Amino acid sequence: MKFCNIKNLTLRHKNRIARIFFLLLVFCILFNTFDDVYKRYINALKQNVNIIISKSYFSNDGFISPIIHLPIPKQDDIKYRNEFWQVHQKIHDVAYDNRSNSPLATPDLDEIVAYFSYHDDRRQVIQHTGSRWVRVLAVKKLNKHPTSVFCQMWFHGEDEQINGYGKVEERLLGTPTVRIVRARVHATGRDHNILNLRNKTSSAKLNVEDDHLRYGQFLFSCPIGSKIKITPKFVSLAFSKYEKSSIMLPVYDFPEDNASLDMENEKNNVDQIFMKDSHAYVVEDVEGDADYEEGIEKNSEASINKTAEDSNDGNFRYEFVVCVDGSYGKLNVKEFIEWMELNILLGVSHVTLHNVTWRADEQVQSVLQHYEERGLLKLYGISSAFENWQPIVYSNLSSRDIFEPISLGSPSALNHCYWRYTKLAKWVLVIDYDEIIIPQQVLTYQEMFKELLQKSKKSDKKKKWETPHTFVFSMAYHFRTWPKISKTGNSSYNIESNQTVENLLQSDDSNFSPHRYRLYTDRFHYRTNPLSSWTAPKSFSDPRRCLSVFNHYCYIHLPGDVGESFNVGNDVGMVHHYRTKCPRSDEDCEKFAPGKIYDSNIDRYFEVLKKNVKLVFDKILV
Repeated sequence: MKFCNIKNLTLRHKNRIARIFFLLLVFCILFNTFDDVYKRYINALKQNVNIIISKSYFSNDGFISPIIHLPIPKQDDIKYRNEFWQVHQKIHDVAYDNRSNSPLATPDLDEIVAYFSYHDDRRQVIQHTGSRWVRVLAVKKLNKHPTSVFCQMWFHGEDEQINGYGKVEERLLGTPTVRIVRARVHATGRDHNILNLRNKTSSAKLNVEDDHLRYGQFLFSCPIGSKIKITPKFVSLAFSKYEKSSIMLPVYDFPEDNASLDMENEKNNVDQIFMKDSHAYVVEDVEGDADYEEGIEKNSEASINKTAEDSNDGNFRYEFVVCVDGSYGKLNVKEFIEWMELNILLGVSHVTLHNVTWRADEQVQSVLQHYEERGLLKLYGISSAFENWQPIVYSNLSSRDIFEPISLGSPSALNHCYWRYTKLAKWVLVIDYDEIIIPQQVLTYQEMFKELLQKSKKSDKKKKWETPHTFVFSMAYHFRTWPKISKTGNSSYNIESNQTVENLLQSDDSNFSPHRYRLYTDRFHYRTNPLSSWTAPKSFSDPRRCLSVFNHYCYIHLPGDVGESFNVGNDVGMVHHYRTKCPRSDEDCEKFAPGKIYDSNIDRYFEVLKKNVKLVFDKILV
């Protein structure tokens, strides 16, 4: 067996064997590469996508990759829903029941409805994930079969080239580029079961299983990648990589001017930016992209308060601002004025509202314009994300069925407001029009927070963070059906509990003559004992440290943030919630009644509040 001994081989034989192994290696590489190209091409064809695969190129790692071009969605391709939303749908020919693994009787419709997208370049995000991100506020129909969602991020070809993806950018410099990644998904609220009135009549017998569509509230996150230094112009969401989407949202970067985010004016930008372009070069996931996950810490030494830009130590335009959930129904103009003026007295510098179904009469328009001109308010439009919502809202159905399609877009409205304040405000408060946080020992939020920041540092001095990301305040109800006692005017008087709210609104106060009104904060002094800190609380939170907020507190904090929320004592501050009805049932309200407390703490503001409210009344109300 001497001939098998490699020591006996001549140099020529060794070279021949080396060449054979080299050729085998090259063959395997080429076979695997072209097999991958073939599979991607077939996969694209199966998706019925009009892609273009041009010649391949050698990337920096020496492997051959195909050049794929994806058609760019244009203005006519975008599907709008209820003016403010964009929708993408896909029908699955065969849908399977996960429990029985058997085909369903009818095809299943997948649907994404998107409201707004923005560029997230917060330092803490980059430190802990290794990438900047595009965030998309949306809702999605929940079906019986699981589906993935892909981000298509569109870059304009006239920007600087996308570095780090081989030599291809040199050949394609000046052409549009689309980066395709699988979306990271965060649930931002509860699931909604919405009544489906399509092809239904009012006399039809409704089946809960068949006639309610289930939707979820989501934040779709798209990693831009560490090697890409520019920001996408638009983002699309699709159910497969090369699918042409009917969503094409502009990606907003942080505005220098707080009033520059007018979404209604952005509908024509797609055709303007990609005027001469029909296809974009596709950049897919590269090695390392799988690591761009929320919560994976890239820099163990990163600190949440490392710079003033990331913390509340910096200089901001506003110290305290308010975000209000989507508004519907009829706005009580007089109570809204009182609510605005009281918030201003407390230290709020700016308020952002989202109008869903307001019946905006002339008085409402005048009041909103008054506060906008004073630089205190910004109003945005948002509608229901559900297609057939109006017959439900204006029907005689249960309040639950009516409320579901309206509240479906709630996280999108709140987080759109929240993001706008990321680099503008120290603290964001999320409240409704019938709620107000009242300091118990001082008059303003500025004074209250001096005490809070000291207390939180002392109680959590062993923690690695300096301040909490959220301050939580307990709720106390002021039910408007309880007996009312007011001390406005020269004499005290009692209002019996059987008097209607409508009559109370017409109560006389000479301070507001000729407008018949009495401050609602003066009419309803009785409150319940404060509820627990996790039962419908309200919160101030730091927008640089929260990924998603909802109606009560920071719902998802940023990756790597080891901070916590801080429960504020009732001796420091409390939420006064002025409700017409009990949140659950009348029986629950009766249980609260024996322990009701007369609270005069708010009386400290009345003298100045009445003067300020009267000034607005005299200027606006006819």
